[in-house]
Amino acid sequence: MTSQKRINRVAGEVKKSLALIVTRKLKDPAPGIISIPEVRMTPDLLQARVFISVPGDEQTRRNTLDFLKRHYREIRRHLAAELRLKYVPELKFQLDESLDQAARLQELFNRIESDRREEGAPPEDSDTPENSGTPEESGTPEESGTPEESGTPEESGTPEESGTPEESGTPEESGTPEESGTPEE
Repeated sequence: MTSQKRINRVAGEVKKSLALIVTRKLKDPAPGIISIPEVRMTPDLLQARVFISVPGDEQTRRNTLDFLKRHYREIRRHLAAELRLKYVPELKFQLDESLDQAARLQELFNRIESDRREEGAPPEDSDTPENSGTPEESGTPEESGTPEESGTPEESGTPEESGTPEESGTPEESGTPEESGTPEE
């Protein structure tokens, strides 16, 4: 059995060689720009699944995939000359859909964000308290209560007047709203 390290090394060499072959050594130019983001080898190194990424519409992708399949023998012949392997792996070309999926997800996120802006909601990635809505929604004790909610001014006092945080009764000094006597909303 071949080690995973060797499988990865051979996959990297196949990827590098295929990129060179497809861009420079084929007689006919490819109908689209081809990038090879990944090559997966079988453990016996006899087969390689080659993922190709082609920018453009679906027709360009299909034409490029057909082009690679038509030039399969030429590509393997060049690969045999480039690699120092006992057997040249059988190549299976497959369109890499991950970039398309990422673009679709990004489009959905952008659409959601624009809908939120139209509704007047703050952006989702804002972490500052002033952008996170009302003080009650922020959940921080410093902003969730007022002296009026924690009792009369005589009962709560200021930290300078009361001396200790336990005696002050304000949410800022006493910790959680349960300890300060303020009702949770």
